[in-house]
Amino acid sequence: MNVRIFIRLIDNLGIKETIKKIFYVFISLYKLTMFPFSVILILYFLSARELQIIKKKKLISLRITPRYFGHFAMEPAILSSIMESSNNLQPLVSIKQGVGINNQKLLYVANQCFKFIPDIILLILEHIYNFSIELTKQKINLFYQPLLPRGLVTREVTYMRYLETSRDFKWRNSARSALSINNTNTKKIIISLRTEHYGNYDSNVAPQPWRDANYKDIEHLIAVSSQVINPKSIFLHFHSSHKEIIESSIICNSGINLLDKNKYDILDIISPSSILINNGNGVGAAALSFGVKTLYIHHTLWQFWHTSHSNSIALPSDFRKGEMKGKLDLKEIISLAFSPKSIVPYDFYKNYYSNNIRINSISDIKSEILEETLVQILNDKKKFRLENELLGCKFRYSSEREKRFWEDYISSMPSELRKCHSEISLEISDSYLENFD
Repeated sequence: MNVRIFIRLIDNLGIKETIKKIFYVFISLYKLTMFPFSVILILYFLSARELQIIKKKKLISLRITPRYFGHFAMEPAILSSIMESSNNLQPLVSIKQGVGINNQKLLYVANQCFKFIPDIILLILEHIYNFSIELTKQKINLFYQPLLPRGLVTREVTYMRYLETSRDFKWRNSARSALSINNTNTKKIIISLRTEHYGNYDSNVAPQPWRDANYKDIEHLIAVSSQVINPKSIFLHFHSSHKEIIESSIICNSGINLLDKNKYDILDIISPSSILINNGNGVGAAALSFGVKTLYIHHTLWQFWHTSHSNSIALPSDFRKGEMKGKLDLKEIISLAFSPKSIVPYDFYKNYYSNNIRINSISDIKSEILEETLVQILNDKKKFRLENELLGCKFRYSSEREKRFWEDYISSMPSELRKCHSEISLEISDSYLENFD
Protein backbone atom coordinates (compact mmCIF):
# COMPACT_ATOMS: atom_id res chain seq x y z
CA MET A 1 0.00 0.00 0.00
CA ASN A 2 1.52 3.35 -1.01
CA VAL A 3 1.54 6.44 1.20
CA ARG A 4 -1.19 8.31 -0.66
CA ILE A 5 -3.70 5.45 -0.35
CA PHE A 6 -2.80 4.96 3.33
CA ILE A 7 -3.36 8.66 4.15
CA ARG A 8 -6.67 8.69 2.27
CA LEU A 9 -7.80 5.57 4.15
CA ILE A 10 -6.98 7.19 7.50
CA ASP A 11 -8.94 10.33 6.53
CA ASN A 12 -11.96 8.26 5.44
CA LEU A 13 -11.98 6.26 8.69
CA GLY A 14 -11.91 9.46 10.74
CA ILE A 15 -9.10 8.25 13.04
CA LYS A 16 -6.49 10.83 12.09
CA GLU A 17 -6.63 12.74 15.41
CA THR A 18 -6.39 9.53 17.45
CA ILE A 19 -3.32 8.43 15.49
CA LYS A 20 -1.77 11.88 16.01
CA LYS A 21 -2.17 11.57 19.80
CA ILE A 22 -0.67 8.08 19.87
CA PHE A 23 2.21 9.25 17.70
CA TYR A 24 2.84 12.25 19.99
CA VAL A 25 3.07 9.97 23.05
CA PHE A 26 5.41 7.60 21.21
CA ILE A 27 7.71 10.46 20.11
CA SER A 28 7.78 11.90 23.65
CA LEU A 29 8.89 8.54 25.06
CA TYR A 30 11.43 8.10 22.27
CA LYS A 31 12.98 11.50 23.05
CA LEU A 32 13.67 10.34 26.60
CA THR A 33 15.65 7.38 25.26
CA MET A 34 17.70 9.81 23.14
CA PHE A 35 18.69 11.90 26.18
CA PRO A 36 22.06 10.14 26.84
CA PHE A 37 23.08 10.57 23.18
CA SER A 38 22.17 14.27 23.35
CA VAL A 39 24.37 14.71 26.42
CA ILE A 40 27.27 12.91 24.72
CA LEU A 41 26.87 15.20 21.70
CA ILE A 42 26.94 18.32 23.91
CA LEU A 43 30.10 17.09 25.67
CA TYR A 44 31.73 16.39 22.32
CA PHE A 45 30.99 19.90 21.06
CA LEU A 46 32.31 21.46 24.30
CA SER A 47 35.59 19.54 24.09
CA ALA A 48 35.91 20.10 20.30
CA ARG A 49 35.53 23.84 20.84
CA GLU A 50 38.07 23.78 23.67
CA LEU A 51 40.58 21.86 21.53
CA GLN A 52 39.75 24.08 18.52
CA ILE A 53 38.74 21.05 16.44
CA ILE A 54 35.70 23.14 15.59
CA LYS A 55 36.99 26.64 14.84
CA LYS A 56 33.81 28.26 13.60
CA LYS A 57 31.13 29.49 15.95
CA LYS A 58 28.43 27.10 14.71
CA LEU A 59 27.96 24.10 12.41
CA ILE A 60 25.00 23.92 10.05
CA SER A 61 24.11 20.74 8.16
CA LEU A 62 22.26 19.87 4.98
CA ARG A 63 21.49 16.45 3.57
CA ILE A 64 20.86 17.27 -0.10
CA THR A 65 18.07 15.22 -1.60
CA PRO A 66 18.51 14.25 -5.27
CA ARG A 67 14.92 12.99 -5.35
CA TYR A 68 13.17 16.27 -6.22
CA PHE A 69 14.48 18.77 -8.75
CA GLY A 70 13.41 21.91 -6.85
CA HIS A 71 14.88 20.78 -3.52
CA PHE A 72 18.06 19.61 -5.27
CA ALA A 73 18.55 23.19 -6.50
CA MET A 74 17.01 25.40 -3.83
CA GLU A 75 18.38 23.89 -0.60
CA PRO A 76 22.12 23.94 -1.47
CA ALA A 77 21.60 27.40 -3.01
CA ILE A 78 20.19 28.65 0.28
CA LEU A 79 23.03 27.16 2.31
CA SER A 80 25.62 28.66 -0.06
CA SER A 81 24.01 32.09 0.30
CA ILE A 82 23.90 31.79 4.09
CA MET A 83 27.60 30.88 4.12
CA GLU A 84 28.32 33.99 2.06
CA SER A 85 26.49 36.10 4.63
CA SER A 86 28.31 34.87 7.74
CA ASN A 87 31.88 34.04 8.71
CA ASN A 88 30.76 32.24 11.85
CA LEU A 89 29.12 29.24 10.21
CA GLN A 90 30.65 26.02 8.95
CA PRO A 91 28.67 23.78 6.55
CA LEU A 92 28.33 20.01 6.89
CA VAL A 93 26.90 18.62 3.65
CA SER A 94 26.04 15.17 2.34
CA ILE A 95 23.98 13.65 -0.47
CA LYS A 96 21.06 11.46 0.58
CA GLN A 97 21.21 7.99 -0.87
CA GLY A 98 18.35 6.46 -2.81
CA VAL A 99 16.45 6.71 -6.07
CA GLY A 100 15.93 10.18 -7.40
CA ILE A 101 16.26 12.39 -10.41
CA ASN A 102 20.03 12.59 -9.72
CA ASN A 103 20.44 15.50 -12.11
CA GLN A 104 24.13 15.50 -13.01
CA LYS A 105 24.31 19.25 -13.65
CA LEU A 106 22.91 20.08 -10.22
CA LEU A 107 25.22 17.50 -8.67
CA TYR A 108 28.17 19.13 -10.44
CA VAL A 109 27.21 22.59 -9.10
CA ALA A 110 26.84 21.22 -5.55
CA ASN A 111 30.27 19.57 -5.86
CA GLN A 112 31.75 22.93 -6.84
CA CYS A 113 30.42 24.52 -3.65
CA PHE A 114 30.69 21.93 -0.88
CA LYS A 115 32.91 19.17 0.35
CA PHE A 116 30.65 16.18 0.98
CA ILE A 117 30.92 13.93 4.02
CA PRO A 118 29.37 10.44 4.40
CA ASP A 119 25.60 10.76 4.68
CA ILE A 120 25.44 8.34 7.62
CA ILE A 121 27.24 10.93 9.80
CA LEU A 122 24.65 13.62 9.14
CA LEU A 123 21.81 11.10 9.36
CA ILE A 124 22.87 10.29 12.94
CA LEU A 125 23.68 13.89 13.85
CA GLU A 126 20.36 15.28 12.59
CA HIS A 127 18.46 12.42 14.20
CA ILE A 128 19.92 13.17 17.63
CA TYR A 129 19.15 16.87 17.20
CA ASN A 130 15.60 16.34 15.94
CA PHE A 131 14.69 13.92 18.72
CA SER A 132 16.33 15.68 21.64
CA ILE A 133 14.16 17.13 24.39
CA GLU A 134 13.95 20.93 24.32
CA LEU A 135 16.43 21.46 27.16
CA THR A 136 19.27 19.57 25.46
CA LYS A 137 18.28 20.83 22.00
CA GLN A 138 18.81 24.41 23.20
CA LYS A 139 22.31 23.47 24.36
CA ILE A 140 23.14 21.65 21.10
CA ASN A 141 21.81 24.66 19.21
CA LEU A 142 24.69 26.74 20.56
CA PHE A 143 27.07 24.62 18.48
CA TYR A 144 25.05 22.99 15.73
CA GLN A 145 21.71 22.81 13.94
CA PRO A 146 20.34 21.35 10.68
CA LEU A 147 19.37 23.85 8.00
CA LEU A 148 15.95 22.16 7.85
CA PRO A 149 15.19 20.66 11.27
CA ARG A 150 12.26 18.35 11.82
CA GLY A 151 9.03 20.24 12.48
CA LEU A 152 10.01 23.38 10.57
CA VAL A 153 6.62 23.98 8.92
CA THR A 154 7.81 26.64 6.49
CA ARG A 155 10.84 24.52 5.49
CA GLU A 156 13.05 26.07 2.78
CA VAL A 157 10.75 29.10 2.43
CA THR A 158 12.07 30.14 5.86
CA TYR A 159 15.21 31.29 4.06
CA MET A 160 13.63 32.81 0.95
CA ARG A 161 15.35 36.17 1.49
CA TYR A 162 18.74 34.49 0.93
CA LEU A 163 17.71 33.76 -2.68
CA GLU A 164 16.96 37.41 -3.54
CA THR A 165 17.88 37.73 -7.22
CA SER A 166 20.42 40.50 -6.64
CA ARG A 167 22.51 38.34 -4.27
CA ASP A 168 25.80 36.84 -5.37
CA PHE A 169 26.95 33.55 -3.88
CA LYS A 170 29.03 30.60 -5.00
CA TRP A 171 26.22 28.16 -5.86
CA ARG A 172 24.36 30.70 -7.99
CA ASN A 173 27.49 31.79 -9.82
CA SER A 174 28.44 28.17 -10.54
CA ALA A 175 24.92 27.41 -11.75
CA ARG A 176 24.81 30.47 -14.00
CA SER A 177 28.18 29.52 -15.45
CA ALA A 178 26.77 26.07 -16.27
CA LEU A 179 23.68 27.63 -17.86
CA SER A 180 25.65 30.14 -19.92
CA ILE A 181 26.60 27.42 -22.43
CA ASN A 182 22.93 27.50 -23.51
CA ASN A 183 22.88 31.28 -23.79
CA THR A 184 21.93 33.09 -26.99
CA ASN A 185 20.91 36.67 -27.64
CA THR A 186 17.54 35.46 -28.91
CA LYS A 187 14.77 35.57 -26.33
CA LYS A 188 12.72 32.46 -25.90
CA ILE A 189 9.70 31.44 -23.84
CA ILE A 190 9.86 28.09 -22.07
CA ILE A 191 6.56 26.67 -20.81
CA SER A 192 7.20 24.12 -18.07
CA LEU A 193 4.20 23.45 -15.86
CA ARG A 194 3.22 20.91 -13.27
CA THR A 195 0.44 18.65 -14.63
CA GLU A 196 -1.39 15.69 -13.14
CA HIS A 197 1.34 13.42 -14.57
CA TYR A 198 3.85 14.71 -12.00
CA GLY A 199 2.40 12.51 -9.24
CA ASN A 200 2.76 9.40 -11.38
CA TYR A 201 6.52 9.45 -10.76
CA ASP A 202 6.38 9.20 -6.98
CA SER A 203 3.73 7.43 -4.91
CA ASN A 204 4.78 9.52 -1.88
CA VAL A 205 3.65 12.74 -3.57
CA ALA A 206 -0.04 13.38 -2.98
CA PRO A 207 -2.12 14.57 -5.98
CA GLN A 208 -2.58 18.35 -6.14
CA PRO A 209 -5.17 18.89 -8.88
CA TRP A 210 -5.71 22.53 -7.84
CA ARG A 211 -2.14 23.27 -9.01
CA ASP A 212 -2.03 21.11 -12.10
CA ALA A 213 -2.30 22.62 -15.57
CA ASN A 214 -4.29 20.72 -18.20
CA TYR A 215 -3.99 20.71 -21.96
CA LYS A 216 -6.62 23.48 -22.32
CA ASP A 217 -4.48 25.72 -20.10
CA ILE A 218 -1.43 24.97 -22.24
CA GLU A 219 -3.35 25.61 -25.48
CA HIS A 220 -4.39 29.00 -24.09
CA LEU A 221 -0.82 29.90 -23.12
CA ILE A 222 0.54 28.90 -26.54
CA ALA A 223 -2.16 30.79 -28.44
CA VAL A 224 -1.49 34.02 -26.52
CA SER A 225 2.32 33.62 -26.44
CA SER A 226 2.33 33.20 -30.22
CA GLN A 227 0.80 36.68 -30.50
CA VAL A 228 3.79 38.32 -28.78
CA ILE A 229 6.76 36.21 -29.92
CA ASN A 230 7.61 33.99 -32.90
CA PRO A 231 6.29 30.45 -32.22
CA LYS A 232 9.75 29.11 -33.14
CA SER A 233 11.00 30.81 -29.96
CA ILE A 234 8.45 29.02 -27.76
CA PHE A 235 9.40 25.70 -26.12
CA LEU A 236 6.92 23.41 -24.37
CA HIS A 237 8.59 21.08 -21.87
CA PHE A 238 6.03 18.32 -21.28
CA HIS A 239 5.71 14.67 -20.38
CA SER A 240 4.94 12.24 -23.19
CA SER A 241 2.31 10.48 -21.07
CA HIS A 242 0.20 13.64 -21.36
CA LYS A 243 -1.71 12.26 -24.35
CA GLU A 244 -4.01 15.28 -24.73
CA ILE A 245 -1.00 17.41 -25.65
CA ILE A 246 0.21 14.95 -28.27
CA GLU A 247 -3.31 14.69 -29.69
CA SER A 248 -4.07 18.44 -29.61
CA SER A 249 -4.11 19.86 -33.14
CA ILE A 250 -3.88 23.39 -31.66
CA ILE A 251 -0.58 22.55 -29.95
CA CYS A 252 0.89 20.32 -32.66
CA ASN A 253 0.12 22.80 -35.47
CA SER A 254 1.23 25.89 -33.53
CA GLY A 255 4.82 25.79 -34.81
CA ILE A 256 6.33 25.75 -31.33
CA ASN A 257 9.04 23.35 -30.13
CA LEU A 258 7.74 20.26 -28.28
CA LEU A 259 10.30 18.78 -25.88
CA ASP A 260 9.65 15.53 -24.01
CA LYS A 261 10.79 15.68 -20.37
CA ASN A 262 12.10 12.13 -20.67
CA LYS A 263 14.53 13.23 -23.39
CA TYR A 264 15.35 16.84 -22.54
CA ASP A 265 16.69 18.09 -19.22
CA ILE A 266 15.24 21.54 -18.48
CA LEU A 267 18.81 22.71 -17.82
CA ASP A 268 19.65 21.92 -21.45
CA ILE A 269 16.92 24.34 -22.55
CA ILE A 270 16.92 27.15 -20.03
CA SER A 271 19.36 30.07 -20.27
CA PRO A 272 19.86 33.58 -18.88
CA SER A 273 17.92 34.95 -21.88
CA SER A 274 14.95 32.62 -21.28
CA ILE A 275 11.54 33.57 -19.96
CA LEU A 276 10.17 30.62 -18.00
CA ILE A 277 6.40 30.21 -17.56
CA ASN A 278 5.82 28.11 -14.47
CA ASN A 279 3.16 27.36 -11.85
CA GLY A 280 5.49 27.15 -8.87
CA ASN A 281 6.75 23.57 -9.05
CA GLY A 282 10.35 22.36 -8.76
CA VAL A 283 11.40 23.97 -12.03
CA GLY A 284 10.20 27.33 -10.68
CA ALA A 285 12.15 26.80 -7.45
CA ALA A 286 15.28 26.07 -9.48
CA ALA A 287 14.70 29.18 -11.62
CA LEU A 288 14.52 31.26 -8.43
CA SER A 289 17.81 29.73 -7.30
CA PHE A 290 19.45 30.56 -10.65
CA GLY A 291 17.79 33.97 -10.92
CA VAL A 292 16.24 33.11 -14.32
CA LYS A 293 13.32 35.35 -15.35
CA THR A 294 10.01 33.66 -14.62
CA LEU A 295 6.33 34.35 -15.14
CA TYR A 296 4.60 32.64 -12.22
CA ILE A 297 1.10 31.73 -13.30
CA HIS A 298 -1.41 29.75 -11.24
CA HIS A 299 1.07 29.55 -8.34
CA THR A 300 -1.83 28.64 -6.07
CA LEU A 301 -0.13 28.41 -2.68
CA TRP A 302 0.36 32.14 -2.03
CA GLN A 303 2.03 31.31 1.29
CA PHE A 304 4.96 29.80 -0.65
CA TRP A 305 5.27 32.44 -3.36
CA HIS A 306 8.81 33.12 -4.59
CA THR A 307 8.58 36.74 -3.47
CA SER A 308 12.35 37.36 -3.57
CA HIS A 309 12.53 36.76 -7.35
CA SER A 310 13.11 40.38 -8.37
CA ASN A 311 13.35 39.96 -12.15
CA SER A 312 10.14 37.94 -12.34
CA ILE A 313 6.39 38.58 -12.44
CA ALA A 314 3.41 36.90 -10.79
CA LEU A 315 0.00 36.67 -12.40
CA PRO A 316 -2.03 35.68 -9.32
CA SER A 317 -4.82 33.13 -9.17
CA ASP A 318 -8.28 34.43 -8.30
CA PHE A 319 -9.72 33.08 -5.05
CA ARG A 320 -13.45 33.58 -4.52
CA LYS A 321 -16.43 32.24 -2.64
CA GLY A 322 -18.78 30.12 -4.67
CA GLU A 323 -19.27 30.45 -8.44
CA MET A 324 -16.51 31.96 -10.59
CA LYS A 325 -18.80 34.70 -11.90
CA GLY A 326 -19.24 38.41 -11.40
CA LYS A 327 -16.76 41.18 -10.61
CA LEU A 328 -13.89 40.33 -8.27
CA ASP A 329 -12.54 42.39 -5.39
CA LEU A 330 -8.74 42.18 -5.07
CA LYS A 331 -8.68 42.70 -1.31
CA GLU A 332 -11.17 39.83 -0.89
CA ILE A 333 -9.09 37.57 -3.17
CA ILE A 334 -6.02 38.15 -0.99
CA SER A 335 -8.04 37.63 2.18
CA LEU A 336 -9.43 34.32 0.89
CA ALA A 337 -5.95 33.14 -0.19
CA PHE A 338 -4.77 33.55 3.41
CA SER A 339 -8.04 32.51 5.08
CA PRO A 340 -7.08 28.96 6.25
CA LYS A 341 -5.91 28.57 9.84
CA SER A 342 -2.99 26.43 8.65
CA ILE A 343 0.20 28.41 8.02
CA VAL A 344 0.91 26.30 4.94
CA PRO A 345 -2.47 24.99 3.69
CA TYR A 346 -1.32 22.26 1.31
CA ASP A 347 -4.67 20.47 1.31
CA PHE A 348 -7.03 22.57 -0.80
CA TYR A 349 -9.95 20.20 -0.25
CA LYS A 350 -9.75 20.70 3.49
CA ASN A 351 -8.66 24.36 3.66
CA TYR A 352 -10.46 25.93 0.71
CA TYR A 353 -12.97 23.72 -1.09
CA SER A 354 -14.71 22.68 2.14
CA ASN A 355 -15.29 26.40 2.80
CA ASN A 356 -16.71 26.93 -0.70
CA ILE A 357 -13.58 28.78 -1.87
CA ARG A 358 -12.63 28.17 -5.50
CA ILE A 359 -9.84 29.32 -7.82
CA ASN A 360 -9.77 30.00 -11.53
CA SER A 361 -7.70 28.03 -14.03
CA ILE A 362 -5.09 29.32 -16.48
CA SER A 363 -7.56 28.97 -19.36
CA ASP A 364 -9.93 31.36 -17.50
CA ILE A 365 -7.40 34.23 -17.68
CA LYS A 366 -8.44 36.89 -20.19
CA SER A 367 -6.25 36.82 -23.28
CA GLU A 368 -5.55 40.56 -23.09
CA ILE A 369 -4.33 40.30 -19.47
CA LEU A 370 -2.06 37.37 -20.31
CA GLU A 371 -0.76 39.03 -23.48
CA GLU A 372 0.07 42.33 -21.74
CA THR A 373 1.76 40.40 -18.89
CA LEU A 374 3.97 38.58 -21.39
CA VAL A 375 4.88 41.89 -23.03
CA GLN A 376 5.72 43.26 -19.58
CA ILE A 377 8.15 40.44 -18.73
CA LEU A 378 9.70 40.41 -22.23
CA ASN A 379 10.41 44.13 -21.95
CA ASP A 380 14.03 44.67 -20.95
CA LYS A 381 13.43 48.19 -19.66
CA LYS A 382 13.92 48.34 -15.90
CA LYS A 383 11.01 49.92 -14.06
CA PHE A 384 11.73 52.50 -11.40
CA ARG A 385 10.65 50.81 -8.20
CA LEU A 386 10.14 52.38 -4.80
CA GLU A 387 10.70 50.58 -1.51
CA ASN A 388 8.48 50.52 1.55
CA GLU A 389 8.25 48.51 4.77
CA LEU A 390 5.24 47.09 6.58
CA LEU A 391 5.13 44.76 9.59
CA GLY A 392 8.79 43.80 9.16
CA CYS A 393 8.51 43.16 5.40
CA LYS A 394 10.37 45.31 2.90
CA PHE A 395 8.62 45.42 -0.46
CA ARG A 396 9.16 47.12 -3.81
CA TYR A 397 6.47 48.58 -6.01
CA SER A 398 6.18 50.64 -9.18
CA SER A 399 2.58 51.86 -8.91
CA GLU A 400 0.00 52.69 -6.26
CA ARG A 401 -1.95 49.60 -7.31
CA GLU A 402 1.04 47.35 -6.68
CA LYS A 403 1.74 49.11 -3.38
CA ARG A 404 -1.83 48.41 -2.20
CA PHE A 405 -1.52 44.79 -3.33
CA TRP A 406 1.59 44.16 -1.23
CA GLU A 407 0.15 46.02 1.76
CA ASP A 408 -2.93 43.77 1.69
CA TYR A 409 -0.76 40.69 1.05
CA ILE A 410 1.50 41.40 4.05
CA SER A 411 -1.39 42.39 6.34
CA SER A 412 -3.32 39.21 5.52
CA MET A 413 -0.32 36.93 5.96
CA PRO A 414 0.21 35.05 9.28
CA SER A 415 3.00 36.66 11.33
CA GLU A 416 5.11 33.47 11.12
CA LEU A 417 5.17 33.79 7.33
CA ARG A 418 6.16 37.46 7.31
CA LYS A 419 9.64 36.42 8.46
CA CYS A 420 9.86 34.22 5.35
CA HIS A 421 8.84 37.10 3.07
CA SER A 422 10.85 39.90 4.67
CA GLU A 423 12.31 40.94 1.28
CA ILE A 424 9.62 41.17 -1.40
CA SER A 425 10.89 42.17 -4.85
CA LEU A 426 8.64 40.08 -7.11
CA GLU A 427 6.54 42.15 -9.55
CA ILE A 428 2.78 41.76 -9.93
CA SER A 429 1.32 41.86 -13.44
CA ASP A 430 0.27 45.43 -14.30
CA SER A 431 -2.64 44.28 -16.48
CA TYR A 432 -3.86 41.97 -13.70
CA LEU A 433 -3.96 44.85 -11.21
CA GLU A 434 -5.58 47.21 -13.72
CA ASN A 435 -8.40 44.70 -14.08
CA PHE A 436 -9.67 45.72 -10.63
CA ASP A 437 -10.12 49.46 -11.27
